Amino acid sequence: MGKVLKILYRLLAALLCIIILAIVFRGRICNMLINRGESLLADEKYESAEKYFRLVSTIYPNSERCNFNLLVLALKRGEGPSLKHMRDLLASDDEEMVLKVLDLASENRVTELRGDVASLKGSGNARISEAANRTLAILEGYSLDVRCKACGKSFTTWLARDAKMGFKCDYCGRHAAYPVDWFGFRKARCNDCKQTFLYDHGPGDPPPVKCPKCGSSNVGMAHLCHACGHRWGTNAAAFSCPRCHSPKVGAEPITEREAIWYRGRR
Repeated sequence: MGKVLKILYRLLAALLCIIILAIVFRGRICNMLINRGESLLADEKYESAEKYFRLVSTIYPNSERCNFNLLVLALKRGEGPSLKHMRDLLASDDEEMVLKVLDLASENRVTELRGDVASLKGSGNARISEAANRTLAILEGYSLDVRCKACGKSFTTWLARDAKMGFKCDYCGRHAAYPVDWFGFRKARCNDCKQTFLYDHGPGDPPPVKCPKCGSSNVGMAHLCHACGHRWGTNAAAFSCPRCHSPKVGAEPITEREAIWYRGRR
């Protein structure tokens, strides 16, 4: 009986030592587990990586690094991000962690965080304020169907609030993408007699020289603001609406009757 008690005492002492060591070196153990999980995440072994991150969250529930990696894991799997975790990390005192979350929000266009990102614009940290401004411009952006003038590919892209014409092409990488309705035949408008007419046009091509009605050379593109519906003519390419200053500007839509007439002339 005495031998059995000695063995039990030794086992309890060993277990107690292990617990004490785990508490003392908890940070190092968690970092080792997270490093292993990050390497598995980089190799796209998502299930194995999740096991390591879940283990760390059990040992150290408030690990910001672990929560950030769980966010990245969810996004790589195509799952929706945890808004609670993202908001908690945006409130972190760790500058680098806040910058990482802002990058993650802009890359994945998490528009639900617009209010939280806007609140960081007035922070005393210059780096965080600048990153928040960039992220907010993207989150307040819009999607647009575009076509690249260089390679001819068409695709849908997400544009920042202050994006300028000549967007970057997802295929060839050149800044030659324009709204799809800027190709083919378009409407021009005479700024003198207000006459509108159709003409061949591609992005970057000059507008017609003269108005076919009055002969005026004060002719430009007929623009439409998709935000407020305002139509106007100008000699220069318009990047924002003169009435509401929205960047959602495109060529004035062509009616079906005008399209039939124009196709018959080609």
